[in-house]
Amino acid sequence: ELAATADGSTLPAHCLCVFIPLIDLSRENGPTAFLPGTHHSHTVAHLEADAADASGGGSSASTGLPASVDVNAGDAIIFDVRVQHAGSANTSSRRRPLLYQVH
Repeated sequence: ELAATADGSTLPAHCLCVFIPLIDLSRENGPTAFLPGTHHSHTVAHLEADAADASGGGSSASTGLPASVDVNAGDAIIFDVRVQHAGSANTSSRRRPLLYQVH
């Protein structure tokens, strides 16, 4: 799995990311996982301290547990650029191409 990233965690709200998978995404081929609420935090250090203080699960109540969704090819996933996200493990034998746009 990849490390969680936020493409603009120290910036104010300023743009959206759009993921458009070119194949169906499911647990087997590793959909993107999102950490809800992380766009409210200002730095990665703040998120790490918050997670260290949380009990169980390694995630704080303010950010919630990682969330991912199965989506069909061509569906759009739109999110704030500051949301922490990471690709899940692809355990299938197929590649998982997607179109990534920032607006």
